[in-house]
Amino acid sequence: MNLVFKNFFPQDVTALFVDRRVDFILPVDAVGLSAQQKEFLLQELKLMPEKVFTMRQVHGNKILNIASSDLPQQGSIPDADGMVTNVKGAVLTMRTADCLPVFLCDPKKRCIGLVHAGWKGSRERIVVKGIESLTKNFGSHAGDILVAFGPSIRKCCYEVSEDFQKIFPAEVSRVNDRLCLNLAEANKTQLLGTGVKEENIFDSKECTVCNLKYFSYRRDDERSGRHLSLMVL
Repeated sequence: MNLVFKNFFPQDVTALFVDRRVDFILPVDAVGLSAQQKEFLLQELKLMPEKVFTMRQVHGNKILNIASSDLPQQGSIPDADGMVTNVKGAVLTMRTADCLPVFLCDPKKRCIGLVHAGWKGSRERIVVKGIESLTKNFGSHAGDILVAFGPSIRKCCYEVSEDFQKIFPAEVSRVNDRLCLNLAEANKTQLLGTGVKEENIFDSKECTVCNLKYFSYRRDDERSGRHLSLMVL
């Protein structure tokens, strides 16, 4: 597990990025967590599976507000790429292989959020949607919100086509004669535009492609598994 956030968020907020020791991939026909995934959460993290909320990520910008009535989760898994809550004990979860996992926390209003920021979601300004969701649902102020970036593909390995220069003109640059995207920087710029303070943004700076302890779709293609990011009050 990756514990890079343990000294950044308040002590009563758990924020974890699970490395490749367990594959948290969500098959198309899945209706929830697998038995192995539930066992890992219960035995290794002491988290009750019935408190876990799962979304099926679709590279959009929809943010869910998880209420106490949404747990235990029932019915089909909703399509979304972010979620927020102020419910104590609710476990927000998200899966990534190279996309940027963004952890949000307002220590004053006692609310949290997770955002899945791939390049498509970043184009749709999903981190801005996440901040707006905390503001709308819980009365947060952007200047109070703490934000952490987990491991993801980094500029060193994120080669893109020339079309990306139009989408991210300030975050695409040349690295050894390749055009590369700085996905974390794109999201940081968007966050600063909402009023989030620069000193309230923590970046793990870990690259999932370079570091073999992580899954990477860019490196391993269809063989890649999925990490689990989770957050709980």
